[in-house]
Amino acid sequence: MTYKALPTKITLENHSYRFAHYPNPGAEPAILLIGNLQEIESVDQFSKAAQKELDVYCVELPGCGLNPPLHASYRIQDHSYLLKTLIDWLGISALHLMVFSYSTPIALEFCRAYGNQVRSLALGGSMSSITPEQRRHTLSLVGDVLADRSKFAESFIDTLTSSQCAGRKSEIIRRAAKRKCQRYTEDQIWCFIENTLRICSYSFEKPEQINIPHSVCFTGGLDPYVTPERCFELARKIGADFALIDACDHLFHLREPEQTIQLMLSAYHSYSRSITTKKIA
Repeated sequence: MTYKALPTKITLENHSYRFAHYPNPGAEPAILLIGNLQEIESVDQFSKAAQKELDVYCVELPGCGLNPPLHASYRIQDHSYLLKTLIDWLGISALHLMVFSYSTPIALEFCRAYGNQVRSLALGGSMSSITPEQRRHTLSLVGDVLADRSKFAESFIDTLTSSQCAGRKSEIIRRAAKRKCQRYTEDQIWCFIENTLRICSYSFEKPEQINIPHSVCFTGGLDPYVTPERCFELARKIGADFALIDACDHLFHLREPEQTIQLMLSAYHSYSRSITTKKIA
C-alpha cells in the first residue's frame, strides 16, 4: 500500500539533506532525485507510483529542494559525492536511479564514479550540459530573480514551456507554475542561483566511462530547453534508450504524469527482464 511519506531531515558531514522513504519491503532500492526548484512534496505522485515496484527514497541533496543553499564552489562532481554519502548512510549497496532535469549531471557523475552500484538509470528532461548558446540566457535568469520576482517567474516558465502546447490544461499548468515561482522562499531562490551557476560551469566529458546497460533518456517532444535533439545526443553518448513524450514541453511530468511514470520505470523493467531471462537460461 502506498502512502504519503513524511520527509526526514538529517545532517551528514555538515551538510543538510531531506529525504522521504516510500517503503516496499523486499523490493530493490531506488533513489529519485528532483530537479531545480522542485521539492519532495511536488513529486509525491511519482514516488508513490514507483513504490509499487521499488523501495523508493525521494532525495533532496544539499542545496536542493527545501535545504539551505550550497555554494557554487561545490562542483557537480562534489554533488555526486554528497549523494554517495547519503546512500552509504542509508546502507544501500545497489540501486536504481531515477532523475529529473537539474540532477542529470549529478547522476552522470555518480554513474562515472560509482557505476558498479547502479542497476538502472532513468533520466527525465535531460541533456549532458548547458550549451554555449543557452548559457547566456540561463545566467540572465539569475539577474531576473534578484531584481524582479514577477519578471523571473515569466522568464523562467517561458524558458521551459512551448506555445505549441495548446489547450486549457497547458495554460493552467503555466499559470500555476508561475504562481509557485513567485512564492519561493529566499533559501529556495538562492538554491536556484547557486545551482544555476554550478550547472553552467559543468562540462560533460568522457561519456565512455559511463556504462549502465539499462538506461533511458527522455523529454517532451516540444521541450524548448532540453530539446529532443539534445536529449537524443545524451542518450547516444551513454548508450541509453531514447524516448519522447509527444505534445509536451519541459513540464511533461505535469501534463502527462502517467507516461512520465512509465518511462521513469522503463529502465528498471529492462533490468528486471534481463534478470528473469538469466534465471530461465
